[in-house]
Amino acid sequence: MGRYRERDQQSVGGIRHQRALGQSTVEFAVVLFGFLSMVAALGVLWRVASDGLLVAHALQSASHHLETVVPGVVADVFLY
Repeated sequence: MGRYRERDQQSVGGIRHQRALGQSTVEFAVVLFGFLSMVAALGVLWRVASDGLLVAHALQSASHHLETVVPGVVADVFLY
């Protein structure tokens, strides 16, 4: 396994440096971007939920189902 580590390293001025020196920085940037995107998306969902937009949309979507059911329910109540 040591031969693989030797292959990935270069000697510069007597100090050994890895070829992938900036890889951890790039990985950190990618993970940070993903985490901040997730936090922003959760913030937007929180704002939409707190404004009541999700509930209003659900009621608006369900109203066309209730319009066809309500007359039958009213008739059942009065005919009982």
